[in-house]
Amino acid sequence: MQRITGNVFVGTNICNHSFVKTKDGVVMIDTPSVPGAALAWRSAIAAHGPVRYLVNTEGHLDHFGGNYFFDAAIVAHEGTRVAVQAASLGDFVQMVAAAAPGEAPLPDGFSFPVPTITFSHALTLYIGDHTFRLLHMPGHTPSQSVVYVPEERVLFTGDDVVNKEMPFFHQAMPMEWLESLEKLMGLDIDIVVPGHGAVCDKSGIPEMSATVHTWIDAVRGAIDKGMTPEEAQATISFLDRYPDPRADEATRSLFQRMGIARLYEVLKGG
Repeated sequence: MQRITGNVFVGTNICNHSFVKTKDGVVMIDTPSVPGAALAWRSAIAAHGPVRYLVNTEGHLDHFGGNYFFDAAIVAHEGTRVAVQAASLGDFVQMVAAAAPGEAPLPDGFSFPVPTITFSHALTLYIGDHTFRLLHMPGHTPSQSVVYVPEERVLFTGDDVVNKEMPFFHQAMPMEWLESLEKLMGLDIDIVVPGHGAVCDKSGIPEMSATVHTWIDAVRGAIDKGMTPEEAQATISFLDRYPDPRADEATRSLFQRMGIARLYEVLKGG
């Protein structure tokens, strides 16, 4: 667990997950998905107060898979709620098995609790002396959201920003992603907590924008050359830019192909 300000703590288990300590309890942002890690995180948080709210920044399993282990009101974009309702338990079991071989079986009655508080564009929570601005910033997913805590000058971006790790485009809205990143640059922040990768400063936002542009340009170039989606997938590779010891090359290649296919579809106007 990394303490990045006096009141903000960040951990990593598949994705980054965080909590903010306030005078009136704790607000979590995303959860550890591996059950053992979720239980350890719950124990660590208990020393700082009861969990008042749990915010999910997106509807991917690595960000909400641990919701079951926390007793708090869950807040998310309305599209994320739909994604949680449709989540596959089988996919979750596979993800946990790959991330934590030997992990104990899921507890009896395990489920994916759905958000009970949703928003479409923005929502503000006032907890103690802290303000939590939840903003819909489509990009990595259509319902992607960020959490801005002005008192801490911290922004939690979910996967709209990933720091020096492979971005996932398989459900992306690439042009909206660039627009969202431009809007995030206007926030008065010192620290960015990305969805994956090390905590960084505000420079991580334009770096992410450059990354999204690079992928878009590569796929657009393939389209301009008359390549089919399959030819683009066979030609374009960013694997050497994002070495990841936690994922084998076959898995990384699969996500890359999915991302290229998605960008091709969007840019081609399909």
